[in-house]
Amino acid sequence: MKLEQGAKKYEKMTPKIKEFVQKQVDENCTITLKNVKKLIFLKFQATVCESTIHSFLKKIHYSLKMLKLIPERRNDPKPLKFESNMQLTLKI
Repeated sequence: MKLEQGAKKYEKMTPKIKEFVQKQVDENCTITLKNVKKLIFLKFQATVCESTIHSFLKKIHYSLKMLKLIPERRNDPKPLKFESNMQLTLKI
């Protein structure tokens, strides 16, 4: 079956799934695409690719970035003082 030019393609993400995804991301901004995919399957028994979820989030101007913890030693006064002393030494 050929689609007519400009015909709408089949969308796997129904409006209910889209609303659910947006709600999940709003409630937990650190959620991963993999976890969203699992939640969709558990609630709707539908399999959706991570790329489909990503495309939807991009369409509504959302982005999921990977977060990582900064080690506490980075803010420790000793390395900071050493770094500032090195900068002073290099300026002279």
